[in-house]
Amino acid sequence: MGIKMIVTDLDGTLLNAADEISKQDKDALLLAKQQGIMVIIATGRPLLESQEYIDAIESGPYFIGMNGCQTLDLSAEKAVAESFLSSATVQDVYRILNQTQVFYEVYTKREILAPIQRKNKLCYAGLNEHYLKNAEKMVHFVENIEHCIENVHKFFIPADSEELAGTLYEKFYAREDVSVFNSLGNFIEVVPKGCDKAIGLHNLCQSSGVRPEEILAIGDSENDLGMLSYAGVGVAMGNAKVEVKNIARWIVSANDRNGVAEAVQIALRINAYGQ
Repeated sequence: MGIKMIVTDLDGTLLNAADEISKQDKDALLLAKQQGIMVIIATGRPLLESQEYIDAIESGPYFIGMNGCQTLDLSAEKAVAESFLSSATVQDVYRILNQTQVFYEVYTKREILAPIQRKNKLCYAGLNEHYLKNAEKMVHFVENIEHCIENVHKFFIPADSEELAGTLYEKFYAREDVSVFNSLGNFIEVVPKGCDKAIGLHNLCQSSGVRPEEILAIGDSENDLGMLSYAGVGVAMGNAKVEVKNIARWIVSANDRNGVAEAVQIALRINAYGQ
């Protein structure tokens, strides 16, 4: 059975250290599209932060954002599926974060919010220069962020130390109402319980008619584990965490060495010669 869909993560996978897509990776994905393979992005980022990359590789017609909290049909401009944190959970997360001085963002249905009181900590949060340059255009800094408790998909917490990241991870992991992921070092992501990229892929399959065994998925971090396990062919980047490499069928080069282009060649070989 052939590959009908390639699903790729962004950070640490399709994007290099400069937050860019290499020419080799872009050309490979466009070649896959020319051969009738859908190319889909599945990321922890919301649509707003992902649109430039969607446009660059002409991906679609679907998009999986915020670690599976939102699966969108871009062509129809509608949500296939969405998940939200309860208002009570959101208030509890605020309480935990306000016991620290960490910078954080709140991803809602329509915008990205952050507390203006912690804006000065943004440059210490380990985010790359490309993100920092575009933060003012993408993030709405507000005075009373705790008033936002409805339609919250996700909290993104780029902790400024490994110790703080570990402490926050343990606190959220112990809760029964959220799922928590660690990505790109000290970044913590808090989403509704049971929500991950595998759920996003399941929703996508239900909508598109593509079967899991017809999907090749590419990733590098903890939040990609479910997606790589769900897909028929899981591909880990050379820079991926050990646990991601352990479940992958294939391991390709790192994100700074055009690993995605190698993954596309795997998909094309499967279609030409079989599994």
